[in-house]
Order: sequence, then C-alpha cells, then structure tokens
Amino acid sequence: MLSRCKLLFVTLCCLMSLAAPAQNKSLTKTLISAIDSFSNHSPAEKVFLQTDRPYYSANDTIWMKAWVLDAGLNYSKQSGLLYVELIDDTGKLVISQSMPVRFGISFGQMVLDDKTIAEGRYTLRAYTNWMQNEGEQSFFTKQIYISNTIDDAWLVNSDFKLTQKQGEQNIQAVLRLTNADKKPVLLKPLQLQIKNGDKSLGKDNLQTDFDGKLDINFNLPDKVDSKHLVIIAKDMSKGNVNPKLIVPVTLNRPEKIDVQFLPESGQMVAGLPARIGFKAVGEDGNGADISGDLLDNKGGVITTFKSLYKGMGSFIFTPEAGIVYSAKITLPGGSFRVYPLPLVQAKGVSLHISNLPGRDSLMVTIYASPEILSGSDAWSLIAQSGDKICYAANLAFNGNIIQGAISKNRFVSGVTRFTLFNANKAPVAERLVYIDHHDALQVAINTDKPSYQPKDSIALQIKVTGNDNKAIMGSFALAVTDNGQVKADSSNMPDIRSYMLLCGDLKGTVEGPGYYFDKKNADKDEALDNLLLTQGWVGYDWKDVFNPKYQPQFKSEPEIEVSGQISRVGGKTVGGLPVMLLSTKKPTLMMDTVSDENGHFVFKNLPRIDTANFIVEVKDKKGKMFEANVNVDEFTPAKITEVNTTPLKPWYVNSDSTLLNYVKQNNAYLKESDKINYPAGTRELKEVIIKGQKTVKGSHFFAGYGASPDVVLDEADMRKANKMTIEELLIHKIKGFIAANPYPCNGFPTSLEYTIGCNPIVFFIDGFPVDEFYVPHPGFIDHHEYIKSFIGAFTAEDVRGIEEKDEKNYSIIEITTWSGNGAFMKRTHGRYLYRPMPVTWPKQFYKPKYTAKTTNQLADLRPTIYWEPNIITDTAGKATVWFYAKGKPGVYTGVLQGSDLSGNVGVGRITVKVK
Repeated sequence: MLSRCKLLFVTLCCLMSLAAPAQNKSLTKTLISAIDSFSNHSPAEKVFLQTDRPYYSANDTIWMKAWVLDAGLNYSKQSGLLYVELIDDTGKLVISQSMPVRFGISFGQMVLDDKTIAEGRYTLRAYTNWMQNEGEQSFFTKQIYISNTIDDAWLVNSDFKLTQKQGEQNIQAVLRLTNADKKPVLLKPLQLQIKNGDKSLGKDNLQTDFDGKLDINFNLPDKVDSKHLVIIAKDMSKGNVNPKLIVPVTLNRPEKIDVQFLPESGQMVAGLPARIGFKAVGEDGNGADISGDLLDNKGGVITTFKSLYKGMGSFIFTPEAGIVYSAKITLPGGSFRVYPLPLVQAKGVSLHISNLPGRDSLMVTIYASPEILSGSDAWSLIAQSGDKICYAANLAFNGNIIQGAISKNRFVSGVTRFTLFNANKAPVAERLVYIDHHDALQVAINTDKPSYQPKDSIALQIKVTGNDNKAIMGSFALAVTDNGQVKADSSNMPDIRSYMLLCGDLKGTVEGPGYYFDKKNADKDEALDNLLLTQGWVGYDWKDVFNPKYQPQFKSEPEIEVSGQISRVGGKTVGGLPVMLLSTKKPTLMMDTVSDENGHFVFKNLPRIDTANFIVEVKDKKGKMFEANVNVDEFTPAKITEVNTTPLKPWYVNSDSTLLNYVKQNNAYLKESDKINYPAGTRELKEVIIKGQKTVKGSHFFAGYGASPDVVLDEADMRKANKMTIEELLIHKIKGFIAANPYPCNGFPTSLEYTIGCNPIVFFIDGFPVDEFYVPHPGFIDHHEYIKSFIGAFTAEDVRGIEEKDEKNYSIIEITTWSGNGAFMKRTHGRYLYRPMPVTWPKQFYKPKYTAKTTNQLADLRPTIYWEPNIITDTAGKATVWFYAKGKPGVYTGVLQGSDLSGNVGVGRITVKVK
C-alpha cells in the first residue's frame, strides 16, 4: 500500500533536464525550508463526522463519531477536544458542546429538545480550536433536516408556473392539501401571506375547494431573492391542529443562472494556450447543465463547449491580445444569454497539467510571455499533498516553454496542489489535480445468512484489508438504518473517503461527491478534473508561510486541561507562585501546581466531569491571597459567517414516501412512548402554567418599598452570560435599555445618560446608591462616565443577580454581587471563576432484545436499527457485531466507515433483508 506523502523528492533541474541556474537551486531550497518549517510548526487538521442518519425529529438523539486526523490522515496529536455545534438557517447557534478526543477518535451524541428546536434545515458543524487558524472553511459541516411533527398533520403538494405578462413576472401557484391518508382537506378557511425573507408581498383569505386545492396568483417584484420566497398558510378554523404551513416557492429561472469562467492557472495571457474551466449554478443553488459558444468581440465563434456534470466543464483555446471574449450560453428552455470571460492579460505565466486516467505520469506544460522571462531566471515548481512536499523542481525555460512528465507514484491518493513560484517567492500560478492509486481500505461486510426472519439475531462479519490484501487494524463506526424510513444514499452524502481525500481540501460545497468515486461513471475522472478547475484549495495563506514572525492565533488543546497565566496588577508576569484549582460542583476536586518562570500554569489529568465550575486561586509562598491578576485560557467559539441558504423544503411539502413514512413512524413512536410513560389508568391533567417570580439571594432591592421588580436576572442568567460585561448584559436582557442616550424625551439635548426608554436609571449595587458620592462637574458626559466607572468594574460572573423596576419618571436597577461588598468594594485579585464548555461523554446506544414470545412495538418503530461507534478490527483485520431485526419484514442498509489512523480510510456498505 502506498503510504501518505512521507518522502521529499527534490529535482534540481528542470523537467526537460535542462541545466538550471545556481540561483534556482537556492530558491527551491529556501521554499522547501520555509514550507517544511511552517508545516511542522502549524500542522493542518481534518475532521469527519459520521452520523447515524441524514435527518431527525426534534425529540431525537443524533448519534455521531468523529475522526480527527492530520493532513497525512494519521491521527492528530494536536487536539484532545472537539467542538460540535448545531446552527439554524439564520446563523443562530442552537446547541454547542465539546467531546473528548483520544488518538484521533471521538464519539458521542447530541440530544435534541422539541421545546427549543424548531422545524427546519440545520448545519451540523465540527472543529477543533486549532482548526480555527485556517478559518471556517476548514471546518466539517453537514446539512441535516429536523422535523417537528404533529399528529394529523397536513401534507402539501405544490406546483408553480412562471409567466411573463406586460413586462411583469407572474406566479401561478396551485397548492393541494391532504391529510396523511391522502384525503383532501376540504373547505378549510386559510389566511395566506406571500413573504420574501422578512418582507411581506401580500396577504389574502382563501378557502380550499372540495379537492383541497388552492389557486394563488401574484406578481413577482424585481430583485426578489427566490431562495427566501415562501407562502405561509394559517388555518383559521376553530380548534385547528395545523396552525401554520410554510411552502417554499421553488423557482429556477434560466435567466438567473450564474456562470463563472476560471482559467486553469488563474489568468488568460495573450498568446499562451489556456484551458478554461466553467461552472454554472442555478437559482436553486445547484449546478445547471448548459452549452454555449465562445465568441470574440466581433461575434465570431472560437469554439463550442458543454457542461459535463453538475454544470461544470472546460475548453481550450489561445487568447489574443486586445480581444474581449464572451460566451453565448444556451439556457434550459432554449433561451440565450451572454456572459463575459476574464480580461486577457498582456503578460504572464500559464501552468497546464494533463491528468489522464490510466497514465502513470502527469504531463506538465508551463508557458511564459517574453516580458516575464526577461525579468526573472529563477523559477520553482512545488507540489504538496496535504501539508507535505511530495515534489520540488528547479526550472529553466527553453524559449518560452517548459514541458515534461512527472510520475504519479511521487504522490499519494487525494488532492495534490501544484504551485509555480518566481524568484521573489511569489506564487504566480496554481493547479489542483486528483491522484487515485485505488488504494483505499477494502471494507467487506458479510452476513451469516442470506436473509433473516423478524426478531432474528443478525451477525455481521467485518474484514478490512489494504489494496495489498494485508489485514488492517483500525477504528470504525457502523450505522444500520431501515430503508422504509431512511434514505442512505451514497451518491449525495460524503463519506469518510470522499471527504478526507477530496471535499475536505476544497472550498465550498461539493455537490454529489459520490459520483466521482463510482466506477460505473465512465466520465468521473474528467468530471473530477473539472471540479478541481473551479473550486479552490482549503489551507494556509502563502504570506503566513514566508512570515518568520507568524504565530497561530488559536492554540492546540492536546487534552482537557485548565491553563492560564499569573501577572501583577501592572501586567508583569509572576513565576513560582502556588496555584490551586477547586471545583464548586461534584465531584469534589482540589489540585495544586506552581506557575513557571513566565507565570504560566496548567492542570492536567482532570477527572471526568460533565458540567464543571472551577475556582483558580493564587497565593503567595506563605499561603496568603496574592494581589495578582489570574487569566485562564478560555475557548472562544468560532464565528458563524457561512450560513446555509439552501431553500428550505419542509417534510410535508411534496413528500416522498420514505420521508413520509419516517414521520408517520415517529408519531407512532411518540404515542408508544407515552403509553410506557403514562400507563393505562393514568389520568392526564390539563396543562397548568405556573409563573414563578425569580429571586436573587441576598438582594437589597427596595424599589417601591417592597414592590416586585419588573425584570429579574438570576444566577442561571449570569452563568449563561459568563464574562459578558454588565453593560452588554443589560443591552441584551432589559428591553429599552440604552447605554448612552444623548437625547432624552423632553426634546432637549443634554449629557449622555443610561436610560430605559425615556427614563433615566438610578443604579444600586448591593443596596448602596451609586450616585451617593457623585459631585457634579462641568463637562458633557461627566455623570455618565461616573456611573460607567462602577458598572464597568463587573462582569456577569461577579454578579449573583440583577433586578429592574420602572417607575413613573425613572427606572431602578439593583445589582447584587457575590461578595456583597457594594459599589466601593475593592475587587478581589488572585481568584478566577472558570466555567468551561460542558463536555459530552458517550452513552450506550439502546440495543433492544427480542424473544419468540414477546414483542417490542417501540423498537419496531425506530429508524436507526443499530449504531456502534467503537468497532476495532483485530490483527487479522476482523470484527463481529450483532443486533436484532425488527419484529416485521423490511430491508436495512448498513454503512461502515473508518480509518487505520495511519494514512488510510475506507467505507463499506451492506444490504440486509428481513422477510
């Protein structure tokens, strides 16, 4: 088996074996040294997250396993913590948790709650703190749909027709509403609203006919973002069970297709042959098939082209100086549109790589214009797989061309990045190619019987080998799902192989990644090369590589630990001081250490704690509190800038039979669960909402001489706010709070004030009025600065609670601190309250048992039959797992994925029949 790129091949001559100038050798050595140094100092990481299935309900558990590998697909030594987040389609973080990682492996679960999870499309995101150095583009992301179903829900069959009338676009929509048994929802009064994002485009009241149909007609305004165009239908009948339906208006107008043209080496240069990749994306965000003609500025046809897969393709021509090129595209439906190509550059370099399947070498051709050659004699070509250099060459031009072959055996399977550098160490051309040695792990899964009976015990024998047929020890996860409820489609879902070798190295979403690995697709290699022409590489920036002062912003976390630094109030670090770590929750924990010469301290080998609260305390060598600042290294979650904008299709709109069956079975599952939780004879009481007033322990609140506050923020609110400043907290939590209001409601400009609406605020801290010692001074913002100096001294972790009360002409805010020492307290130094993100430890997936005489209706309704994240193959490459079939016939799909953690990954699938 070919190992991941471990050897450095340096060619100290050009590809055609021409003599290379001495300065070329120096340039290449300098580049190699810089790249190697950077890779060793800042090794890349990749994460792949396998889930038990692609969609869930809001009361489900997402079972998952993660592989945290380095760029060479060995287990990463950088990270011992993985962060997994659930993000809704507005970019809001809904769930955030951390999971322990050992030897590149982590598995666990994310529990959903139907009280907080709204129905919709979500992004499951996974990354380590170290991966934040390469940015959000390097994170693993996966789109999942979460349904929040109700019993007797309606289904919607929608159809849209777009017409042009007197220069306006008109949409004719037909909606047909049925129940789950396909019976029409007839004569129902509905309120309909057309919305584009937050903007309402119209509202009307209609009633379904005897077939459950609604005919809707409306004009489409200009510049409407169709991705967020929906029809909202509200049931206006009494006792409605379907209060609101959201139906996306699906449009895919040909004139809205976006086409990009991307030269192979980054630019088109006059007189140099160019291969142009192109990508067409429809209004729905998916690839669109197109064909077209390449035109010069006189309308002459240079060549023709056609997309091959998912709107991508390429063509070759030689651009001329002074010519502006365009493409006349034939759109779906037969209409035409003209798109401009990038401008032709007067001088430059072009890098061409031909990667033909079945050939043992890559053909490399480099062209340069005369002006470029006269300015530089030193050129280097570097090729990397992951972050390792697999090939480096000094180049010398023979005329204006360099041409030759490079053996594919120099590279490993996956994406290889070629970069051409000039004498100034500046990258002037780049090209990605995919190398496939067909050396993925061979994963075989076999059953002990050709088919099974309901309730049978099913045993699966697993064997993993390399392409040399040698046994492989590795870590794998298996998900077995019911085909009647789950579509485990390999063509549309990235697996560990397609992700680690392809998708994880490319920017943006790779549509239909399974296509490029399916041997049945004769054009898959050409389609894959087109993909690499049109999507960029994920990785570091070259300017960081050549910056000797570069330091990663985010540190690695090899294990779960508490670390930080001790410094004097003036900022100077202090070494040699005793530091103690105390837990404020069970299990009881007390650890001590000593800060090093730079004031750093670290606590390792912590016990297993789910939700931890720690106090870090520093004392002098005599055991007394030390006047010092304690700073603990806290995790900063990654920003959310790339929000999924794929059109949302609720489960009840144009449902396919598999998804509809899943929803039905899930509703039945909930009913069976209720029978277990509330057995026969149990009386269900009507819902009673008890509104309890929050309280703040130790509060001195006295507004209105005993009147209750209008707003109470208690200890739970403070824990969530963590280190948020009090000012920030009040802005987020107190309606109408203004931190610096220059224009009170009397209409006369005055000094800045803290206000709630028009009311000025009177602040109390531990019952003491902050204004007690205020003496007015001339100046525009004197009073505001005085108040800010006090509330700015606290963060949420210093405070036990906040209460607010509105009076007629003013408002009161009482702040209760943990110390109770009031506004003029001397802040305690030498202590730090640290609340790390809760760690989620793995739980056991429930594996129900059957006997011939018993039934398990609850288990028969589950979509995931079996989930095992911790399968370890032995020295013979073998493992065995077993589980019970449901109590009724069906067909199951099993997906096994994993890695040997030493450079190789693989995936296997099996179909199990229960008759």
